[in-house]
Amino acid sequence: AIPPNQIQYYYGKDATRANILKAFSNWIKSFSNNQQLEVFVFYSGHGLSEADGSDAYFLPVDGDPALLRDTAISRKRVLLELANIDAKSATLFLDTCYSGVTRNGDTIVSGQRPVVITPTGWQGIAPNVSILAASSQSETSTGLDERKHGLFSYFLMRALNGEADLTPKGNQDGTITLQEIIDFVRP
Repeated sequence: AIPPNQIQYYYGKDATRANILKAFSNWIKSFSNNQQLEVFVFYSGHGLSEADGSDAYFLPVDGDPALLRDTAISRKRVLLELANIDAKSATLFLDTCYSGVTRNGDTIVSGQRPVVITPTGWQGIAPNVSILAASSQSETSTGLDERKHGLFSYFLMRALNGEADLTPKGNQDGTITLQEIIDFVRP
């Protein structure tokens, strides 16, 4: 079990740009220089891309799609922050796509073109950083209405609760590996 003082959680009105950036810039770094440390970051929310595709952004609750660079959080910055944490590993779970569309189909920005990112398209990923995203280049992430969150989130939580280790592809050793999570969530 992870001690509560090693968990930061921002939801709803608390998921502001400042709180998220402080978690990366100050709080996570306070655990740095520990080669036993495994960092896990989960983001579920809106994402938008630059019109030219040069960067993508996580849109916090106080973000403004018309001012992405000033009010959203650059994926390049997140990757840099994760790369600068001197830890055994960092895993970024993303239940978002960069389509500019909400889960109920409303458009965030008129005319926004869909851009869905995958790890193979990201530049600057450190060797100890892994990314599991809700959708591939040809998909958009969707919600699971009866659970009131993303489809990816639902199966990720089930995987992390142990189901990934218990599947035929899991080795049932009581430890959940990244590959077991991938094998469980992908279908």
